[in-house]
Amino acid sequence: NGDFDGLGKTREAELLKSCRHLDIPEDRVQIVDDPGLQDGPMNVWDAERVAEFLLPCIVKRSITAVVTFDSYGVSGHPNHI
Repeated sequence: NGDFDGLGKTREAELLKSCRHLDIPEDRVQIVDDPGLQDGPMNVWDAERVAEFLLPCIVKRSITAVVTFDSYGVSGHPNHI
C-alpha cells in the first residue's frame, strides 16, 4: 500500500472504491504491502521485486498488456514509473 506519510490504509480504501466504480470485483484486486516497496519521493523500487508480484497475476489472468508511466513517472518520484 506504499504507506507514504502513513496513508497506506487510506490509499487502499481509495483503490477499492475506484475499483467498485469501475465494476472490478474486489477479489481481482491485490494490495501489496512489502517493506521493499514503500512509497516515497526518493524511494527506488527494485524491478525484480516488482516483477515477483506482477508476473503471477499476469500469467494467471492471461494479461496481454500492462500500462504504466513514462520514465519521469506521474510526479517525478522514481517509484512511479
